Amino acid sequence: MFRGAGAFLLLASFVAAHVHAGAFADVDVQAGTDDNVSRSENRDDIEDDRFAQASVRVGEALQIGSATSLAVSGSLRAIEFRRFRNLSEVAGGAAVSLRHKFGLGPDAPWLSLLADGEFIDSDSVIRDGERYGVGVRAGRRVGDRLSVAATLRHEWREADEDDQRLPPNRPTFPGVVGSTRGDVFEFVATELALTADYQFDNAWLLLASYSLRDGDVVSSARPNATIVGAAKAITSDAAVYGPGRSAYRIGALTHTAMLGLNYPLAETVSVELDYEYQRTDADAGIAYDKNVLRLRLLWAY
Repeated sequence: MFRGAGAFLLLASFVAAHVHAGAFADVDVQAGTDDNVSRSENRDDIEDDRFAQASVRVGEALQIGSATSLAVSGSLRAIEFRRFRNLSEVAGGAAVSLRHKFGLGPDAPWLSLLADGEFIDSDSVIRDGERYGVGVRAGRRVGDRLSVAATLRHEWREADEDDQRLPPNRPTFPGVVGSTRGDVFEFVATELALTADYQFDNAWLLLASYSLRDGDVVSSARPNATIVGAAKAITSDAAVYGPGRSAYRIGALTHTAMLGLNYPLAETVSVELDYEYQRTDADAGIAYDKNVLRLRLLWAY
């Protein structure tokens, strides 16, 4: 079903057989729908799709002080789309975090410094590349049932220069950069995220989050004067969405709200249903929204 499924299953089997004290691991399998996978404003350009995704992460937590710990991990994820198969991709990455807890007990606040990166192999060549991020996260438990956290993160994405080819039907527009190396997918962004979870009883967990992202987005649509004028880079996206489509990189503010409900099936296994709403306000008055629904099966050690 997935590209890289063999590597995913091998890593998942290794995780299950080799976890030990000090180690941590998790597996996330999900299926969902996205009603604007093309991130388009015009009704005729909006495309919906269904997807399936699986990810596995394994790492080691090291105590380096009475209140400070260091965690390192590696991960592998794969996503497959039903209609637009060229959006499917496999990515492998690594992450490190340094966490300090200010005090004793479960209610003591904590602070983490984060860094991560991944290599992305997409079925759409112009989407191949690397993504890197650094950030700081702080949180605390409030009473017996509520936990809150805030994350400030800066990330950047680079295109893979080795195998990018100039699309033969790439549109050309005066004053707009035409990509020869996937430049449309090279950008930076800064995001502030607020999260909370509330434990109703020993079973149900309510999850909520809000994030504000300031940075470039990529919209795939047919050319029009507004989006061409706002674009920082343009390249053909016909291989993904069909003839006449181009991918546009534009500056934007993106608001994302998520609400989820988690229920444990066993000590280390849970099922979760998430709904996400995203609103993007881009340059030149361009705006679009999207709704994503996910059903997830989670295993954690």
